[in-house]
Amino acid sequence: MLDYSLIVALKAVEREGSFRGAARFLEISASAVSQQIRLLEERIGAIVVERGNPIRPTQIGYSLCRHADEVLSLEHKIKRENDLIFSGELSQPNSIKIVVDADSLACWFLDVLQQEFFKNPNWLFDIRCRNHEETQSDLLSGKSLVAVTTEKKAPQGFRSIYLGIHRYRAVAGVEFAERYFSEGVNEYSLAKAPTLSGGHDDLQSQWLYKTYKKDISTLTHRIPQSVSFVSATKKNIGWSVNPTEMVQKDIDNGELVELLPESTLDKKIYWQSSRAISDSVQPITDTIIQVARSNLLQEDVPIYKIRLSKPTNAEDTQAV
Repeated sequence: MLDYSLIVALKAVEREGSFRGAARFLEISASAVSQQIRLLEERIGAIVVERGNPIRPTQIGYSLCRHADEVLSLEHKIKRENDLIFSGELSQPNSIKIVVDADSLACWFLDVLQQEFFKNPNWLFDIRCRNHEETQSDLLSGKSLVAVTTEKKAPQGFRSIYLGIHRYRAVAGVEFAERYFSEGVNEYSLAKAPTLSGGHDDLQSQWLYKTYKKDISTLTHRIPQSVSFVSATKKNIGWSVNPTEMVQKDIDNGELVELLPESTLDKKIYWQSSRAISDSVQPITDTIIQVARSNLLQEDVPIYKIRLSKPTNAEDTQAV
């Protein structure tokens, strides 16, 4: 039988990345955290953390954390549904790690956290920003049980719910456009004009291929955070491809120029969650569905049933 009090210490180390940070979170000493981790390792006969900087769980450590997440989620569900019996026993918040793509986080996902914070103070959110490949890796390895992603097909044991479409537009600053596109926007002028990339999801290359049906080499500035693309574009550093929600106001007020208004790039967004905890995180799923479908494009998509609060068949909300 696993000692969940020891796994709580492991989860705190995973969350904070150090014994000292975990100690602050748990309100105990760092040596006590270290002792609990050593005791857990002795009991299961395996190393559960890699003692580096930051400290990270090993594969078995991640497995234990995700198992604890599932148990705690089910416990909170039971207590929530029997509040008269368990009145006052939800003082220990339940932490949920959610992997989110950068553009969803910048455009609409904070509204989910805002609503959930007021509705359910017993959830703590641990948001990790990941690209497509990293998200799938986290789900497959058990580092996370839920994610907002562009991947339609869910890993085994997960369900995938369609949320809507991010529509991306290619834009440039006014001075940049006058300098590089004075004779028009075409595959030749775009190849000579520096673009902006985050180094992972190469939206510029995808937009170019969709527009011209072939690969086009570009000169590229690499900027680490996609949320800074709009600012860098307005400073005339390069042209970029961004979600409509992030650039429409600047296009309307003339600060940005849309390069080819008739050419856009669409990315479908999905909510994936482990079936093991899907019932316990259903309130969060409800909020994500409602907020996403209020903010993302919904045109040319099939109608999906939205299961709210009372789960029936998991397939009711699964994209078909």
